[in-house]
Amino acid sequence: MGILEGKVAIVTGSGRGLGRGVAIALAKEGAAVTVLGRTEKFISKTVSEINSMGCRAMGMQCDVTERENVDKVVAATVETFGDIDILVNNAHDIPHGIHFEAFPEEELRKCVNSGLYGMFNFMLACLPSLKKTKGKIINVLSMDCLEGHNGFGFYPATKMAIRALVKVAANEWAKYGITVNGYMPIGAGESLADWKKYYPDQYEAATSQIALGHWGDPITEIGGLVVCMASDFFSYVTGTTEIFVDGGMRKSWIVK
Repeated sequence: MGILEGKVAIVTGSGRGLGRGVAIALAKEGAAVTVLGRTEKFISKTVSEINSMGCRAMGMQCDVTERENVDKVVAATVETFGDIDILVNNAHDIPHGIHFEAFPEEELRKCVNSGLYGMFNFMLACLPSLKKTKGKIINVLSMDCLEGHNGFGFYPATKMAIRALVKVAANEWAKYGITVNGYMPIGAGESLADWKKYYPDQYEAATSQIALGHWGDPITEIGGLVVCMASDFFSYVTGTTEIFVDGGMRKSWIVK
């Protein structure tokens, strides 16, 4: 029996990448997981992987920026699995190779809407359920909001806003028994491959700064941390935003 047996989780942006790893890790520990994304083939593959392990999952396409869409996902999850215990806000469009002075307004809106508004929509939509379960909200942050690396545009600014709202929600929703935390991962997902393509020098410099010598495995290392955060072992932790899952990479590795 896993440490999350009987729990119900929603993981946004979990068709592939680190979100996929988190969804699989939660399911392996007993949670029923709703897998969300925009691309049906990725969602179906992740759900199939989870089901093939004898674990429970269902998949839905979801535009996190549309509150009506989000409400449908939450209602379907509750109807299928029961009230929600765990919400992982992972979905976020990440721009690559766009410098500040050239950042188009369309990309700015996409970045803010997918990350900040997506998180906001799911937190509010899940709140009635989370009140009943005294649930856990886990928001994915980024070391980019601390370093401001080249070419990421307004992504770090959006992550910083999410970081601030983690603390606000943690304070305001503590009365319901809900905990709200954030973590900063570096892992071997698809966005890492994109970053390597656009900024090979930064990629090599960053890799050389990882004390453990490798990028985090999405399931065992990134997902493993989220399992702990979603469990009772984290019941007295809330409002924390500097949980680094980075293999010991704590230096500024920016390449000019």
